[in-house]
Amino acid sequence: MTANELTSAIKQFLELNKCHVERVNNISRQVKGRWVKSAMMRGTADIHAIIKGKPVMIEVKIGKDRQSIYQKIYQKSVENSKGIYYIAKDFDSFYEWYNLNFKK
Repeated sequence: MTANELTSAIKQFLELNKCHVERVNNISRQVKGRWVKSAMMRGTADIHAIIKGKPVMIEVKIGKDRQSIYQKIYQKSVENSKGIYYIAKDFDSFYEWYNLNFKK
């Protein structure tokens, strides 16, 4: 499964479970011939969700892909704010994590 496929699968799963969920693309874009940086915070997670009233940020990492320093800083900020940060490496472990934390 590619990172894009895993991100889409997690988003669809959360939508089916009545969660608020947004897929985040943090890339520059071209406007009138000039490149403009994204307004998103550097290191933001791939998926922002609200699950059972809790803010959850999900970063998707496949294979040897690892967090950047900005993603680690973002993770600390989320966790210091009492939010939940999860790194999804495959759908099965995400599904298990979801059930352990939100299917009580």
